[in-house]
Amino acid sequence: MELYEWEDLVLNLECGWTNQWCFIDNRDRLLAYKKEALANKKQLAKEGYDVQDVYKQLDEFDACTKRQKPLTDDEEESIILAAFEYSENNRPIISTKRNNLLNQLDTCNEKEKWAFRYKFDVRHNLISFYISYADKIEIFDTVIVFIQFSEFLIKKYPNDEVSYNCTGTIIYYLKFLVKNKQFDRALFILENFNLKPRGKTETAALEKIKAKIEQKK
Repeated sequence: MELYEWEDLVLNLECGWTNQWCFIDNRDRLLAYKKEALANKKQLAKEGYDVQDVYKQLDEFDACTKRQKPLTDDEEESIILAAFEYSENNRPIISTKRNNLLNQLDTCNEKEKWAFRYKFDVRHNLISFYISYADKIEIFDTVIVFIQFSEFLIKKYPNDEVSYNCTGTIIYYLKFLVKNKQFDRALFILENFNLKPRGKTETAALEKIKAKIEQKK
């Protein structure tokens, strides 16, 4: 193990949330490097890292994962729900003295923006996960809350609209609703929210959904 590899893995878990697969990959590699990292803890301490504390924080996140109450039997959901809990507390999965993100930010506005992006990314990941289980669990209200959060962030940070535009994800849910003849729910989303498709593919998909709903009126 090169020490910079270990540092990069830690940094990946400090910088925010990407998805559960990214977390699992970084976690598993950190655990595989644990023996070597501990053997080099003095050298890593010079770089600002407390190796034992890093692994303690991984254990704490694992404990958080185990106390979740998932709607499915998929372990990935518990991981996302744990990230959700952490994001509610603006807590990175790993936080070190070298790169404590919230403390490094200079202004309250930057801290707030980082916190909102963290919350959005986790929620986006959770909604995407739930859509894949939409035939087994009830997620309509959760989807509505997520769209509302997306629109709130776009209004708050109009220059970052591309980051908070959830239309592509919601199109997948609309397809599910139409396929399962839940036209009232699909129509509710279309009439109450300002979906903004990005590119020709999303535009065509949304128009096709609208046409199918119109046929059923």
